[in-house]
Amino acid sequence: MNVVDTPGTNVILQRQQRLTEEFVPRADMILFVISADRPLTESE
Repeated sequence: MNVVDTPGTNVILQRQQRLTEEFVPRADMILFVISADRPLTESE
C-alpha cells in the first residue's frame, strides 16, 4: 500500500490543483481529511 499526500484543493498554485486532479482518478482509494470545525466549500 502506498499513501500519497496531494496538495489538495483550493491551493494558490494552479499546478498543485492540476496534480491533485490528475492523481485522483488513478487512485484505488481516497482518504479525504477535513476540519471538523468548518464546513466544506463547493469545490471540496
